[in-house]
Amino acid sequence: MKKLPPLPSLRELLSLYNLRAKKELSQNFIMNLKICNRIINLGFPNGYKNIEEKNNKINSKSNQEYIIEVGCGPGPLTRAALLREETKKVIGVELDERFIPTLQMLGQAVEKDRLQLVQGDILDIDEEELVKTFIPEDRLKGWIENKTSNVGFVGNLPFGVATPLLFKWIKQIGKKEGAFKKAGRIPMVLMFQEEVARRITTEGPLYERITILKPQEIVNKQQQQLQQ
Repeated sequence: MKKLPPLPSLRELLSLYNLRAKKELSQNFIMNLKICNRIINLGFPNGYKNIEEKNNKINSKSNQEYIIEVGCGPGPLTRAALLREETKKVIGVELDERFIPTLQMLGQAVEKDRLQLVQGDILDIDEEELVKTFIPEDRLKGWIENKTSNVGFVGNLPFGVATPLLFKWIKQIGKKEGAFKKAGRIPMVLMFQEEVARRITTEGPLYERITILKPQEIVNKQQQQLQQ
């Protein structure tokens, strides 16, 4: 695990910049860094693993070098992603301009360009262009080999963004568009508020819509309820 220079705690940053979660943006922060490290390590473990897809077993090295984070907020998951030895770069997408100074502080504390920030709405951002801009072409595996990508998505998704973003990505996977066009089978580590998670995983209108849209490339991995 890498080490970061001494930094203010998340609570100190929130106090320093007088930051609060906005209800209108459905914001919810994970303040426990141990939980953040656990999330990243569970989602992007080291070593080799098998992904079973129908009757085929795909041997893949789980070594995501480039992590795209959706909704960084004050940066708890960002810190955890940067602590991974294997992480060459974190690309953070954050809509709320209030958090940009805290993220820039984190970016200044790590190696140059290891944290790249993009301010904008992930629902409107062209992820294909995002991948082209920040990830070298020779590091993108595409869909040629039956391997997981060395790019990963992570995000603690706000209530209002979770469902439309999930639908957007599922459609893109099926058509091999967006970030998936160049990066291939991108593993995702996504946190949902409990209400959304239940609607996604329990039979009902939303579950049925996801089941209809869900292409073969999506593999249900692991569900865990996090308590701070």
